[in-house]
Parts: sequence; C-alpha cells; structure tokens
Amino acid sequence: MKTETRFTDGLFSYDMHRNHNNESFRFGDVRSLDYGIYLTGISIGGTPERDLSYMSVAGRNGDLLIDNKRWKNIDITYHCAIATDFAERFDRFKNDLLQQTGYQRLSDTIYPDVFRMGVVQKAITPETMRLNRTGKFDVVFNCKPQRFLVEDTYPTTLTADNIDAETGAASFWNTSGQPARPLITVYGTAPGTLTIGTVTVKILALTDFITIDCDLMTAYRQVGDAAAENKNADIYAPDFPELGLGKNLISWTGGITQVDITPRGWML
Repeated sequence: MKTETRFTDGLFSYDMHRNHNNESFRFGDVRSLDYGIYLTGISIGGTPERDLSYMSVAGRNGDLLIDNKRWKNIDITYHCAIATDFAERFDRFKNDLLQQTGYQRLSDTIYPDVFRMGVVQKAITPETMRLNRTGKFDVVFNCKPQRFLVEDTYPTTLTADNIDAETGAASFWNTSGQPARPLITVYGTAPGTLTIGTVTVKILALTDFITIDCDLMTAYRQVGDAAAENKNADIYAPDFPELGLGKNLISWTGGITQVDITPRGWML
C-alpha cells in the first residue's frame, strides 16, 4: 500500500518527499533552514494602506480628509513544510521563534535585496500526516510597511575631500524612492554644526564621536557591545534631518572632521 505524501492547497500541490527549492527565511536569530524547513510559497497582503482619517463637518458636503502621513502594517505569510521528523523539528522551531520579542529583522532568499521589520502575531497551526512525521504550516509576520534596502544599511564616509568647492557641501544621493531617516555618526574634537538639506543640527559637545538616530530622534555614544551613553544633551535639534529624494547637500562646521551616514533607504 502506497503512503500518501502529497498536500494540495487549492490551486497547487507539492510532494513532501521532494525538496522543491532551497528558499528560506530568517527572523531575528532564527533561520528556517536550521529546522529542516523549506518554503513552498510566500503571500504578501497587498500594498500598505495609507493612514487616513475622515471628519464630517455640518453644512459641508463630503468629508474632510486628514492625511496622518504614515502607512499601516501589513501581513507577510511564509508557507512552510517539514518533510521528516516533523514533531521534533517543529517544536524546536516554534519555541525558538516565539522567544524573539518585539520587532525583529525579517529577510528571505526570495527577495535578498530587502528586509522588513516584523513580529510574530498569530498562532501557528500545523497540518500533519504520516503519524506526525511530515507536515506543513504557515507563519504570519505582522510587518512595518517599509522594505528596507540591504545596500543602504552600510555607512558612507564623508570628509573634507568630499566637499565641492562650488557648493561648499558634499553630495549624497537617495535613490530608494522614499525620504529616508538616516543614522549619522559625527566625528571630531570640538562643537560644530551639521546641515543636511535645510535642517541643521548643533553639536554642543564633541570629544571623539556622537551618533544621531534620525528615526528614533535621539543621540548617543556607543563603543562595541557596551551600553549606549545618552548624548541628547550634547545636541540641539528642533528637527532631525531626512534624506530627500535625489541629491542631498551635506555640510558641517566647527570641530567636525568626518560624517558617516547610513541612509536606511526603503521602498513600499
């Protein structure tokens, strides 16, 4: 008697004894391949939804539109299968996955040039066969709307050699398609100012370096794995810089000698 090992998912089916591909995903410290998991597909819940509010005004036709200038989270679903030793592998995977708390970096080999920030929000319900030795399941991640570019997670160093004599500034290009909130590390031995576009940050105290996180709107100094030292009191920033689309002019004054910019470019 032949043992059935084929699952059918409506429009397609797959054989559990056949490893269709080597595609995998990683969430925080958890890599799907380490648990004998292979992917049979990925589902992305459409494009992110713009966050809009509507207000009705007496005596006025139609609703007043309020754009909250943000995009809502979306669900990303990985369709997974384990061909052998399902019970043991799935239990290890489930335990390790659910230990990842808060938003974690989510990447996969299907779209290797981008990653998302996501969290496991929904229960994982497996479907098993062959006395629980083989099975499939979906893992649903609730993700921030951005697809961050891997290439924009590396810093670019700017020094006096990058300053254009005509503009008095260095040029930095943002080609991601969306305004980006960079991570900036300023090096120097005395106070100064940093200007990106039309936004200027005053560095009130500087002895070696200080890092400015334009997304979290904070400043700190961190060496290696040591705890970060709060440096918010050492800067004055009524606004934090963004990297606009296309060309951005960057300049600095005072005791600043070098600026490292990690752009954090992203797209929807």
